[in-house]
Amino acid sequence: TGSYMGFTWVMDHLLYIPIIGLIGLAVAGMGRMESQFSARLRPLGIGIVVTTLGWMAWESHLYAGIFLNEETLWTYTVQRNPQAVPARMNLGVAYLDAGRLEDAAGQFQQALKIDPDSPEIHGNLGVTWAKLGRMSEAIGQFEAALKIRPDSLGMLNNLGNALSRKGRYSEAIEQYTEALKINP
Repeated sequence: TGSYMGFTWVMDHLLYIPIIGLIGLAVAGMGRMESQFSARLRPLGIGIVVTTLGWMAWESHLYAGIFLNEETLWTYTVQRNPQAVPARMNLGVAYLDAGRLEDAAGQFQQALKIDPDSPEIHGNLGVTWAKLGRMSEAIGQFEAALKIRPDSLGMLNNLGNALSRKGRYSEAIEQYTEALKINP
């Protein structure tokens, strides 16, 4: 669970099975108390139980809204755990997929502040810069990723593509050649 807690601050789904025993104890306790109440107090007890269950159902409904889509889930996680690099990465990818390129770049930049040695973050930021037409920044990010992981086939291809878009064809060919050496 250590790595899991790196990108989410809640692990409530791990309680689904164990909570059955607690629910059973609560129901047994309410049954025991119910037999000790007078007939006059039973409607009050039922009202309290119904009100509590209604409130819990409403809270569950509100909480389920967090899981509406990737963006809402990862936004919620980042708000509560701003240092969660995987959550920032996933939120950045959700923004990237939605065409919100500036927002994606912001998330990737924040993730790089936390984990500057991640080739994946550099690569995602590079892809974002390339989509924004900022080829110099994209090339810089792909090169940074390759310094960390020189055998990354995807980064070699991305760098080759960015260099090609800048008109630096001989350098692009070098990157493609390196990629072919890794995976002919």
